[in-house]
Amino acid sequence: MDPGPRLDWLYWRERMANSSRCDAGRTTGEWALGVLENQLGVDWLQQIWARERLLPPEVVQSSFHAMAFADLLSMNASLELAQNLPGHARVRRILRTDLREQARHHSMLLLELGMLGRWAGASVALGCGSAAA
Repeated sequence: MDPGPRLDWLYWRERMANSSRCDAGRTTGEWALGVLENQLGVDWLQQIWARERLLPPEVVQSSFHAMAFADLLSMNASLELAQNLPGHARVRRILRTDLREQARHHSMLLLELGMLGRWAGASVALGCGSAAA
């Protein structure tokens, strides 16, 4: 199956813009998709499709599914807020290059735990170990 324009970030931002979400939800969703494009790359969706033959549900379902929308926002908030944590670049590189779903979930968990640890006052360094293990 050829996904056609679904591999283009613009397509997903347009779906979000035309969704039934409230104005703030649409704006936030479009921002979140833009963060993914900026942080993970213009071709990230194409790379995932080539590797997995499916696209992340956080992207595909976020315009209409509440949990996918929450996952998209969590993913993007973690990517943005963890930028100053040691190891952030390594975790982001893993997200860009290890396109397996399990690696994406592992990396996002690292970012979330890092942000929670920082919020709780702990000294945090991300990326200990390997997502490919």
